Amino acid sequence: RDLPFHGERKEAGAGEPTGEPGQESRGGFFSTLTVLGQYLGAYLVCQDGEDLLLIDQHAAHERVAFERLRGEYACGSVESQGLLFPDVLELSHSEAATLQEHAGEVARLGFELEEFGGAAVALKSVPRILAHGDYLKALRDIIEELAALGRTRTFTDIQEGILIRIACHSVVRGAGTLTGTEVSALLSALDSVSFASNCPHGRPVFKRIGRGEVEKMFKRA
Repeated sequence: RDLPFHGERKEAGAGEPTGEPGQESRGGFFSTLTVLGQYLGAYLVCQDGEDLLLIDQHAAHERVAFERLRGEYACGSVESQGLLFPDVLELSHSEAATLQEHAGEVARLGFELEEFGGAAVALKSVPRILAHGDYLKALRDIIEELAALGRTRTFTDIQEGILIRIACHSVVRGAGTLTGTEVSALLSALDSVSFASNCPHGRPVFKRIGRGEVEKMFKRA
């Protein structure tokens, strides 16, 4: 369903140079796009000069989340948020041993765990970016990855993959209607990260459709 939230951004005139991600501009490339609406609750339809841009909301959110996580991790640790009521996880003895072996790395990822008796642990804090996401599934995925480490691989080898998992679990899947304010926030967030052309899994964040392509569709070219 298309939403009629037309952006207040200035439309570039014919013949004006159009921007690209990473190019210096007042407000950034994505923030200066003219937002025409939303398609299927999953794509933003924008205009850049004479071109149309389709932005995949899920891929865009994933890219932003991953870059923020990577930045926080590089600075020492991922920002965490305490849970109002800790979650108790029943683990196998091998899973508990894996967590104990990699306690420092897991804590640096933003998870605060406490022994709860036997092989159970109490999850007291989670990465802030995951506070409203599926943090239990993310933690179990991380434990699984850590358990698969062998003599030839270290935590450093899988570090980026784990951050991608956390970013993925932090983003709501499926279609979702965005308000005009949320659209503006997403576009500004894309401008704040160093690389916004693809999501962490390699899928494109946006596709450009030139005026010539549109006119060819309608046999005007």
